[in-house]
Amino acid sequence: MPNPYVSNVFKDLKIFASLSPEDFIAKAKYIDAEVMTQTAIISIDVLRMNTTMLVAAASGVLGISLAVKPTSGDCDLTPPVYGDRPWKFGGEFNGLPIQGASFSNSPLSIPSSNLDGKYIKFFSTNGAKAQAIALEVEASTLFLMTMANIESTVAEVILQKYSSVWFLCAGFYNSPCLEDTVCAGIAINHLSECGFSSNGQIDDGAKICRYTADIYTGKSDRLLSDIYESQVARLLCNIGHSEDVHACITGEGLPLDLYERMTNTVIQLQRSDGFPLLVPITF
Repeated sequence: MPNPYVSNVFKDLKIFASLSPEDFIAKAKYIDAEVMTQTAIISIDVLRMNTTMLVAAASGVLGISLAVKPTSGDCDLTPPVYGDRPWKFGGEFNGLPIQGASFSNSPLSIPSSNLDGKYIKFFSTNGAKAQAIALEVEASTLFLMTMANIESTVAEVILQKYSSVWFLCAGFYNSPCLEDTVCAGIAINHLSECGFSSNGQIDDGAKICRYTADIYTGKSDRLLSDIYESQVARLLCNIGHSEDVHACITGEGLPLDLYERMTNTVIQLQRSDGFPLLVPITF
């Protein structure tokens, strides 16, 4: 049984943040199950899955199915639901597009993929893990957020009147990463400015995120420079995807009209015929 004294520490908090999925799992056991059913989980994976999914959503995708990336790289390219509707498939394995996929885990691979009016099945590691976590703890819902749609996601969370919000960062191999932490911090500041919570209703993880984001307020060049020197960006540069960093942080390299739609698009987990699908909401 979870320590009741520890559980009491979290009792009156409204904003939580976990800098990795493992951080979430360790903390969630102390949160009352009834509280969790009124909590919106916001998944953050700036480099790169959430940004890639946001580009797809802004390109007209009707629904997104996240599938766990198999360790063998042998992906099942069949629709998980709605077999009579048009589907496309995406993902990467060891930095290369999976065989038979229409796009990779790169936001720059989407614009030419003709996804308008289609459903996609995307093979991922962290994204599928975040979705599985949200379903397992019976949270109210799951949102996908990245740098481009922070304001629209926060606005939707407030509109839907959730009691609490939990930011779940993908991190880097079970550890924190800079870009996800900053992204969460910017969103937490927006929530606070909208009166969602007081400083005393924010857990330590959320405070770490907002204090980190504050360092970069009005210093976008410094943020981009530091991210290029960070863990995930170094990995992307090593596998030939350095241009994805700019695209994920600033939208550089993406069509301007597409990026504008991204800023006005929210991705939320819903159930379609009992099956979990991430569905775009465009304002």
